[in-house]
Amino acid sequence: MAERRPLVLVSGVTQELPSGDTVAGCQPSDSDLTAMAGLSTTGLIERTGSGTAGIVTVTTAGKAILDDADAAAQRTTLGVGTGDSPQFAGINLGHATDTTLARSAAGKVSIEGVEITTSSNTQTLTNKTLTDPAIVGTIAEDVYTITDGAAFEIDPGNGSIQLITLGAGRTPKGTNFAAGESVTLMVLDGSAYALTWTDTTFGTSGVVYHLRDLRRGLGGWLRADPGYHQVHRDRAVESGLAGLWRLGGGGLMNYIRHPATPAARYPYSYAQLRADHPNVSFPATPSLALLAEYAVYPLVDTPPPAHDPSLQMVTEAAPQCVEGAWTRQWNVRDLTAEERHARVPRSVSRLQGMLAIAEAGLAAPFLAWKAALDPVADFAALAFLDGAQTWEYDNELLNAALVALGVEAHKDALFTLAATL
Repeated sequence: MAERRPLVLVSGVTQELPSGDTVAGCQPSDSDLTAMAGLSTTGLIERTGSGTAGIVTVTTAGKAILDDADAAAQRTTLGVGTGDSPQFAGINLGHATDTTLARSAAGKVSIEGVEITTSSNTQTLTNKTLTDPAIVGTIAEDVYTITDGAAFEIDPGNGSIQLITLGAGRTPKGTNFAAGESVTLMVLDGSAYALTWTDTTFGTSGVVYHLRDLRRGLGGWLRADPGYHQVHRDRAVESGLAGLWRLGGGGLMNYIRHPATPAARYPYSYAQLRADHPNVSFPATPSLALLAEYAVYPLVDTPPPAHDPSLQMVTEAAPQCVEGAWTRQWNVRDLTAEERHARVPRSVSRLQGMLAIAEAGLAAPFLAWKAALDPVADFAALAFLDGAQTWEYDNELLNAALVALGVEAHKDALFTLAATL
């Protein structure tokens, strides 16, 4: 009996399966196809292995992307199209996690946690370097009031302008100054107290201060009393602390540095005191108590005594302490013959000479002597007496006239008198 073959339906016709197990126009049996044929749920078919398959659920959002015509349409569907405003917690630039752009606060953006400065927002810059900035308008500086103390601290971290009212002489500190930092210290010196800048926090090599006038007002600075004195303190990059204190007044009055001190000086001025102590900021107007700390005392001025300058000389003597006050002293002495002669004027005008002759009561004998001169033989003498503009002390014709009048011994007195007329 012949072998019976399976029957298959091909194009509506039932026929036996050929011995090669293939039928023209039919797909051979396949395990993957068989696996897919066994799926019963809807979705995308996923081949999970050889002869196995599964279903991937497609959401509505996924279908919305699948039916887009191109990538631009897909970006719009995802909300990142050119007309969209997507929100991200952070963006890594250049595929690098060390350059993350993020939102730090409302209206503020940061890169790796460092806020980016914008032109429209108020920003606090810490440890930033501005190279050749162009600043329009004024800068609002922090103003800080320091608590007074024997060694009060000037900390630049408290503000660029700091106020201090002194209760006594002080020696401040500058512990926290860094290279390039500066502070303007406004000092209300109370009862004319001084600041001494010798603390080691300001450097051990010495501090030198330049003294100038503090002036405030229209057209410059004009200092007003009472008020703050301005002390500018900054730490130079290389040389430590440098400073500037602008002062007014105190430099015209005479002082004496006590004669008992090794550095006794007279005359002495307040400006010299400040120059002798470059590490001390003195007030504009010193108190007597402050001056006494440096053995400096004001000098009571007294006028020179009355005297005859033609016969006497006044010289200044060493100051003396009179009833507790240092007072200017004078000495008066008679001139020597050489000194008196040296003071005689060497020339006078003809008018002054004639007036001196009249003042000395010599007019009559002078005119008689002149009338006796011969118009020819004494022509030169007459020309001198009548025409010379100046009578010189050593002129021979004038000396002859004085001899003829018998007053040559009084020549110095006559010339001295003439010079006053």
